[in-house]
Amino acid sequence: MHMMKNGQGNILKSITTFLKNTREVHAARFRTKAELRHLSFYGLIETITLFALIEALCLLFDISPGEVVPHPYWIPVILLSVQYGTFNALVAAITAITLVLFSGLSVQATGEDYYHYLARVSLEPALWLCVATFLGEVRMRHIMENRRIVGELSKMKKERKVIADYCRQLTEHIEELEHKLVVQNNLQRGVDTVSRPEEPVKAA
Repeated sequence: MHMMKNGQGNILKSITTFLKNTREVHAARFRTKAELRHLSFYGLIETITLFALIEALCLLFDISPGEVVPHPYWIPVILLSVQYGTFNALVAAITAITLVLFSGLSVQATGEDYYHYLARVSLEPALWLCVATFLGEVRMRHIMENRRIVGELSKMKKERKVIADYCRQLTEHIEELEHKLVVQNNLQRGVDTVSRPEEPVKAA
């Protein structure tokens, strides 16, 4: 039993370190910390809500989450993975693992080898981490691609505005030059008319 508690502590410690490193990598993909906080905040709220809903339903029907096949914790792991990316997906996976560890693992069968038992109880938690990492990274690529497209679109809009302003200035300048040219031509005609000598009138 003491060995199992030490194993659980080591697992939680390793997972916490992994999550911290993942958050640092996740944060590097965003231009500002505000974007990361915004994304993480709503992801954490949904994580808490989903797990609380699962636990409430299990209490309502007087069953343990581990008795349901497939495990209901797959729901928040997958949903958070495909919606928010790696960090929130791993938060959901680690929350699921923590709940499983503290709610009590399945009893080791009589005559079952310790390592076989450890592999059996750790299979699904390991799958949660793998699926959260894989789907989360796929979603992060989509998020980054969308941000790149939005950035390019915003840049194109700014360039279009600059070109439109430049064209407007050119049009105003052309109209001003045309107006000056018309005025100059009218003045020149007036000067020519005044300076032209009058022709004598011939007697009939």
